[in-house]
Amino acid sequence: MLYLCGLKKSEIMQNFKQLKSLNTEKGIKYICLTVLFLVITLLAWQSDDAFHAYTMARNFADGNGFVYNIGERVSASTCPLHTIIVGIVYKLCGGMYLSSLLLCILYSMGAIAILFSVCKSKQSIILATILLVFCKSFISYTTSGMENSLLFLLFALYLRIYLTNDSFNAKQILLSSLVAGLILMTRMDNALLAFPLMLFILLKRQNMSLLRAVLYGCVGLLPFIAWEVFSLLYYGFPFPNTAYTKLGSGFPLSDYFTRGFNYFFVALFEDLVVLIFPVLFIVKAIISKSAKYLMPAVGIVWYYGYIMYIGGDFMFGRHFTVPFFITLFCLFTFDWDAVAGNIKKALFFCVALHFLVMNGAIYYTTIYGEPQKTIWTKMTGQIADERAAYFDYTALIYNIQRPSSTLPPHYTEIFNDKIFSGTEAKAVRDSGLKGDIIKWACGLAMFYYADGIYLNDAYALGDPLLARLPAVYIPDWRPGHLKRHIPKGYRESVQTGTNKIEDPNLAQYLDILWEITRSEDLFAKGRLEKIININLGKYDYLLDKYIAAYTATTTREEEIYLAHGDAYPWGYDYACALVKLDRKEEACAILEETIEKFPYYVSSYPLLISLYTESSNHSALYAVLEMMEKVYRQTPGPFIRRLSPQELNHYWGMLATLRRHIVESK
Repeated sequence: MLYLCGLKKSEIMQNFKQLKSLNTEKGIKYICLTVLFLVITLLAWQSDDAFHAYTMARNFADGNGFVYNIGERVSASTCPLHTIIVGIVYKLCGGMYLSSLLLCILYSMGAIAILFSVCKSKQSIILATILLVFCKSFISYTTSGMENSLLFLLFALYLRIYLTNDSFNAKQILLSSLVAGLILMTRMDNALLAFPLMLFILLKRQNMSLLRAVLYGCVGLLPFIAWEVFSLLYYGFPFPNTAYTKLGSGFPLSDYFTRGFNYFFVALFEDLVVLIFPVLFIVKAIISKSAKYLMPAVGIVWYYGYIMYIGGDFMFGRHFTVPFFITLFCLFTFDWDAVAGNIKKALFFCVALHFLVMNGAIYYTTIYGEPQKTIWTKMTGQIADERAAYFDYTALIYNIQRPSSTLPPHYTEIFNDKIFSGTEAKAVRDSGLKGDIIKWACGLAMFYYADGIYLNDAYALGDPLLARLPAVYIPDWRPGHLKRHIPKGYRESVQTGTNKIEDPNLAQYLDILWEITRSEDLFAKGRLEKIININLGKYDYLLDKYIAAYTATTTREEEIYLAHGDAYPWGYDYACALVKLDRKEEACAILEETIEKFPYYVSSYPLLISLYTESSNHSALYAVLEMMEKVYRQTPGPFIRRLSPQELNHYWGMLATLRRHIVESK
């Protein structure tokens, strides 16, 4: 038959040899790398939060300083090394969207290639590929634009040095500490994962004293040390502003642990693979009694404890991806015969439980599809699948041909015209003000509209004053989204560039902050003194006095109201605050205005419908439901993502009933 197709015998034999070569370990490795490259590229996307770092990267590349808002030295990026690299690539290539995606794909594929290099058999390479592909969190954060992909690469380099040597000479200590320093520059809290390994490396040194080994380690850490010195001199603080924002809320520790537990709970239901294999590795490390594997296990346990302590995150699975990748590295360098059976059983358990039990009996979803209403969304609704939320707008497959200077076309429809952040930012730009505190300064709003103007919001990711004030305690607060009350006069201060805060203690504190973050002379004696004093807490009394005066005159309900209203007195959140203060008529007016301006802001409809139903205002209820139906028919996507089919059917049923009554009355 093959001869009939015009193939010669020599050509047929050559083809068979090529097919046979693919069955070698090298051939399997190339096939698996190709499969993973296709999966990662086809599912490539960008998260909104990544654009906060991209804003800094662009300012850095354009010569405006490594800052969030031009003219104020504040870092809103938790991953300075990643942000710097993105800025350099952006400067060389142009086009932030494609440049950053290319970087993330290169990071991730490099990390996977290093993982495959330590796998001991064809079977282990295939199993590793299956685990990576079916780990929803890992695939999501290979291209999200966050720091995860760079951490995969750096930990791959770090673990290759660590796991392929039984003892370490001076060169290996130097290299491993250098990589560890780069890990800390990428995300400082990953020290919990890196430190136990470095301790083992120092203890297993070759032919040198402990002091000498530590000195080599310190030399390797010089880039990180240099960064910290730079951060202290340039920004005035050793940590990014986001750390003060997210960890300085003043909320009870029990609230953080509750949300941390929820974070694990969601991963257990949505991505069992990302949790079960680290647990398997920890158990195997304990059984093996090998210090070499116990150290990474200790790091993972520490990191899991840290996740509980910080309340997890609002991005489902994000913080579990690096421990998962470390786990794979360690499992596949174990004695393969000892762990192969366990890996297969654990994989089968995950697949069976996830697809047969959870998907069938508890909820319906797909591995990479759009999430439906699940049992956990009702319990832990503040945790989101960010890739599912943004994929339709920022996915590579939808935006490959867009101009690099514009918004992704699929995102423009929602972001630019129908969601308030883009409109707010444009309004500030058109007003002629120096800046403003707006309702929601999301990452895309900052990147596409904050160029040349100052923008921040009450969540204070890039605001040095608000980050140091306690957050407003709202019972259903969301990790990473801790809203601050805007002090009287502060918004006017931002708009004009002149300190107009009414409280004298806080006004004095702002003067100090602005001298640190806005003074042109970095080495002015007064500025350096203030940097030392503020980091030693010598100005905390000014904040304490302001907070004491504020809490003495403000009730909890008023605080919630002010937090929602001071920055921008309209919108869904503001209406919720009005309802809590039993000012429902005002809430209805606010919601009507919000729906008129932003008809695709779905959350406003259910609240307004419930208020009109409660007050028996049938004519207004009918008008709202008709508006909702009209908008839904034009663009159903936002409604489907926010409301369950049961909720939508309930509203359509209400509308049909009202229409019948109107017809009957006529």
